This record gives sequence, structure tokens and C-alpha cells, in this order.
Amino acid sequence: MNTIVDNLRTIIKSEFHVDGRGNKLILKEENEAASCLPITVDLSNTRTLCICTDKDSLVLHPLLEDGVNKTSDYIIFAESENRKTLFIVAVELKSNKTSGWTKQGKSGLVIGEYLLGMLEMKLGRIYENIELRCLLFSLKGQKQDTKNRKITYKEDIHFKYKYLHKRCGATLRLERYLV
Repeated sequence: MNTIVDNLRTIIKSEFHVDGRGNKLILKEENEAASCLPITVDLSNTRTLCICTDKDSLVLHPLLEDGVNKTSDYIIFAESENRKTLFIVAVELKSNKTSGWTKQGKSGLVIGEYLLGMLEMKLGRIYENIELRCLLFSLKGQKQDTKNRKITYKEDIHFKYKYLHKRCGATLRLERYLV
């Protein structure tokens, strides 16, 4: 039986899929001059689909004006180990100022929910137990936790989603963040 992630993979154009190398994803800014070092995501047997939404050619929706078409750099769909929860994770990488990232994160989550809704319409079923998260990576983010402490998310004061602010160049084991 196909999982939610398997089914999402079939409705999203493959040109937006980010292919992992082995069990790792490398997420980087598209701009060559970016100073935010690539992020390595260790998938650790987590069933995932990562899509890149930071493409100049991407028009989110033909009904939207240009200024509203900004979104997060990546969206990761990940199933919990027991496959009972789907996490939609918007990922934003910032080299310079972090201003505006909360709106881009929210936009990434809305797009993730929209894509899931389109899958629900196609299959004629509703998925429950959806968790929304945002990860911001910048030069001023929190250093990597080498002690494997419990992950504690903050809550965005405007949009009410859970987020973490990590440092560029980090390596993270995705399953630790699916809480």
C-alpha cells in the first residue's frame, strides 16, 4: 500500500523533487553568491519527499500578484516512524537579513497543505494527523546541538506555527525534528 509521501510524489512534477544522495538531502540557496552554507538533512530511514520551491520560473498561482508569489525555499513532507503523522516542514535559507522569513515560511506551509488537499481530492480521502513546522537557517542561527537534547520548537507570534532557527551549514537528523 502506498504511503502519503508515495502518493504525493505522483502528483507533484518531478522537476521540483529534490533527490537525496543515499540517505541525505543537500539543501542550498539557488543564488551562487549566497553565503549560507548548504544544509545536510540525514533522512535516517524517514519516508520523505522534498520539493524545491525556490525557482525563478515558479508561479505559485496564476491568480496571485507578483509580490504575493514568495514562498519558502523547500518543503519537506515526512512521515513519522509509525506512519500515523505527516509533517509538512517549510525550510528557508537566509544569507543576509532574516526579515520576511515568517511570511515565506507560512506560504510554504500553505502550499504544502494545498498539495496535500489536491491529493485528498484525487484519492477521495482525508488525511488526519498533520503537523506543520518551519526551519529557518541563517548565519545567526542556533549552533548545532552535539548533545542530542530534546527538540523544543518556538511558536511564531503571528501565524502560530512551530519553528526553529538553526545555523547555516548544519547537519540535522530529520527524525529528531519530527516531534
